[in-house]
Amino acid sequence: MVSKDSDIKERHDSAKELGLDRAAGFLHALSQGLISNGPLASTAVAMTSAMAFALGATPLAYLIGSLLVLTWINTPYQFSKYLASAGGMYYYVTKAGFPSAGYFAGIAYMIYYFIMPSANFIMFALILEYILGVNKMSYFISFALIAMVILMIIMVLHITKILDYGFATASIEMVLLIFISLYIIHALGPHNTLAVYNYQLASGGLSGFAVGMLIAGFGMSGSTAIVYLGSEAKTPTKIIKEALLVATFIIFGLYYLVSYAFTVGWGYTNISTLLEQPVPGLAVISKYLGFIGAVIFGIFILNSLIGVNVAGMIVVTRLQVAFARLGLFPGIFGKTSRRYKSPYIAAIINILLSGIIAILLSIWIGPLTAMVFTILVATIGEFLGHFIGNIALPFYYRKIKLNWFLHVILPIVNSIIIIFGIYYTFYPPTMPYVLAPVILLVAFLLGYIQLLYVKRKKDPGLRRFMEEFGRIGEDFYSKA
Repeated sequence: MVSKDSDIKERHDSAKELGLDRAAGFLHALSQGLISNGPLASTAVAMTSAMAFALGATPLAYLIGSLLVLTWINTPYQFSKYLASAGGMYYYVTKAGFPSAGYFAGIAYMIYYFIMPSANFIMFALILEYILGVNKMSYFISFALIAMVILMIIMVLHITKILDYGFATASIEMVLLIFISLYIIHALGPHNTLAVYNYQLASGGLSGFAVGMLIAGFGMSGSTAIVYLGSEAKTPTKIIKEALLVATFIIFGLYYLVSYAFTVGWGYTNISTLLEQPVPGLAVISKYLGFIGAVIFGIFILNSLIGVNVAGMIVVTRLQVAFARLGLFPGIFGKTSRRYKSPYIAAIINILLSGIIAILLSIWIGPLTAMVFTILVATIGEFLGHFIGNIALPFYYRKIKLNWFLHVILPIVNSIIIIFGIYYTFYPPTMPYVLAPVILLVAFLLGYIQLLYVKRKKDPGLRRFMEEFGRIGEDFYSKA
């Protein structure tokens, strides 16, 4: 059995080998969890997806949706008690005894965090067009390029500087959201109501409410991005699980408040008209604070989108650093800055590719369709990556001490929720959205081919190779 002290020392050594710096504290991890949710951008823009189904029952959808999130974060939380890695879910599944499945989980999450910035670049450009009152593709492309350049500059910095920025911006976002929500609630006075906690207000009643609840739940699950700081947190098995819980419950409270204020503030019986607005959240804000207030919030929403992209790029580049050191990715993705200890080359490559995809898709099928399509590609990646993690969790804890509720029942419940999520996301199949799962299948096929290549190239085999040379931290209960 490996002692706790030797385990932590091993993590420090492995972080150094990766070229990363173990300097992130609790607030840095918390920052990653908050900005990955993008509070202001999500509640002002993305909440529309849940509203489209839940309508006037949106606050209830977020309330019950939080229970779904608890089943979602259970898997990374349980793994993070004993494991820490830049590889996140890939490493967790590998340590459960399934290195090949771990690689596929890594691919799924890499696609999720790589393609989400594409959607956010599009959203950034659309909101800037809305604020400035312009509507030309040349402006759209210019605005998307601005977002890309800003993200590149940030991602070159040291992880603590990046997350210091993230914590500051997330704090401002939360203050603004609490302010506008309380302002609306105060302005409504006696018109505040508990009627919104009735599922029958949803489109189609219970069926529409169920879909809205699923979307609301998945929209609050972004805090799991924290686990990819496993090689940069000072005391990872302590900081990561604590930050994961704190960030999640902060998001719960914030989304409850905003979903209620925005729903009742617009008129819970008239939500369909809100969905017709270009930026629904800004429409609500404009109703109470006027155009200038909406513009001010719009500027901070742009910053919120940058924050979401920062969190995503932290994840995808750390995954690629781990893969590069395994020989599963080109070595250039594993290079880090001597000064800032950041995988800046990987960041620049990913930002460029993600931005190009956003622009080309927008030119081809239009910005709105392109945004929805990229979100769906990202969503299927997140679903599949987490599904693999759910399956692996009980196998890992079988080596320690299995808790049937935490390590078996909750992962099964969450896997069922994921299956329903995939079904309602892609049924009925429509073009081009049905191509999203096809993209994941192609990525998995290419990953399988890559695994076969590595298995033949590395001796004495893939499992030993991944465990010995890809080890980025060891669980406390492994054999010495």
